[in-house]
Amino acid sequence: MARIQLEEEFPRLHNTRWQLRSPIDWGYNCHAWAACDARRRWEPTPEWYWPKETTYTIEGFVEGFSALGYQPCDSPKYEFGYQKIAIYAGLWYGIPNFPKHTARQDVFGRGWFSKLGDLEDILHEHLEDLNGETYGKPAKFLRRTWWKVIVSGCAFRCVWHALRFWIFRRVHPHGI
Repeated sequence: MARIQLEEEFPRLHNTRWQLRSPIDWGYNCHAWAACDARRRWEPTPEWYWPKETTYTIEGFVEGFSALGYQPCDSPKYEFGYQKIAIYAGLWYGIPNFPKHTARQDVFGRGWFSKLGDLEDILHEHLEDLNGETYGKPAKFLRRTWWKVIVSGCAFRCVWHALRFWIFRRVHPHGI
């Protein structure tokens, strides 16, 4: 999707520093990418993968991500030694506080990685850059130690994904 189309969908991205991090990929979603998994979609429903059987609520997301070593925390502020995720929630067909998006903090605190539905992954500076009707706003923050990131294989999978995108950009410098 073109930059201008993404900024129309997420107007707060306009006039901010953000960058594409991958091509469009329908094989995984934002919840999977927050878990460093670009192989399958993650949602707590029978049709998709989720690490624990639970409900499609903020509490259910906390339970699911706790299986990966995440624990609730009070702030999205960068903390050396921790990887954080933010669960966005908003109104969905009359249901308030419905989980709609998950973003993962860059390991160096440079911003947040978000997989925009079936679209691209982006790196955006602030969580508020995606606030709006589509995703709502950040409702819950979780963190895990860098050691758990390394042991879980997340670090390797993220580097592998970045390498794949780097190769893609070299082969397709103007996109597809």
